[in-house]
Amino acid sequence: MLKLRHVYKTYQNDRHVLRDLNFEANESGLYFIKGESGSGKTTLFKLLTAMTKPTSGEIFFNSVSISNLNAEKISEYRKNVGIIFQDYKLISSLTIAENIALPLKIQKLSATEIQKKLNALTEKLNLKDFINEYPDYISGGQQQKAAVARALIGNPELIIADEPTGNLDAQNSSGLIQILADYAEAHSVKGATVFIATHDESVLQKNNRRTLTLQNGQLNS
Repeated sequence: MLKLRHVYKTYQNDRHVLRDLNFEANESGLYFIKGESGSGKTTLFKLLTAMTKPTSGEIFFNSVSISNLNAEKISEYRKNVGIIFQDYKLISSLTIAENIALPLKIQKLSATEIQKKLNALTEKLNLKDFINEYPDYISGGQQQKAAVARALIGNPELIIADEPTGNLDAQNSSGLIQILADYAEAHSVKGATVFIATHDESVLQKNNRRTLTLQNGQLNS
């Protein structure tokens, strides 16, 4: 499903943020990526979401290289990618329902289809009581759930979660990890690949999942 071959990301003065990354995820599932601040986790995620391009090497998704896609192809690719940010990145002028439904509106689904998916997902995440609120008027945990719902609602095959538990307490953190683990195994999407970046050892210890380590720009399993 996802393959990295000799991927480098180099900035000025030959500073290798990522060096010779090689990785292959042929099966769906949840993967943790750990590393200290500055280890390259965010840069890696920008590559996987086609926000930036590798300096050299190739990244394949479903056997298609995403390393040098044009703008139109990037837009198509991102329909298969859900992104969860640590700081949520909800749009403050939109209600929670509108924020969650945004990917489906971009895909031009009908209002009936959008409402059906929205109802099912907000029920599952215990968000139904907050869907008409605005982000600034709900808790951080509820905002994070909304960000998760927005990432999942389009049934993407790839989920990128950058430090999603960083602002959550232990209970909400465990709940979020379980939601993403369940999604990775969901039959509705025939399985999905979920990458969660974290530097929180307690999260890693509580969840027996495959863990990859980014250190000095290199990825080790």
